[in-house]
Amino acid sequence: MELFEKLKASGVKIDHHYSDLYCEDTEEAWAIIKEYPEWDYICYFDDIDKNKWLEIPFAYSPHWADKQSIIDEETSIMRERFPI
Repeated sequence: MELFEKLKASGVKIDHHYSDLYCEDTEEAWAIIKEYPEWDYICYFDDIDKNKWLEIPFAYSPHWADKQSIIDEETSIMRERFPI
């Protein structure tokens, strides 16, 4: 399960901007993030509501799934036009 999916399933408040994942800075969020050592670069910031949030660059997996579906579609079109 992806980091984003696990945070979402746990009920941690999440948000995103393009490929960057944001989650509220809670003990539960940190417990989940520690299970994913590949996401070791975390930024901190205060949201408008003055709660602390974590920014995990490039960790919003739906963004990448959308990109992959576009690549798959374009690859299919190219294979039809230019068969090998």
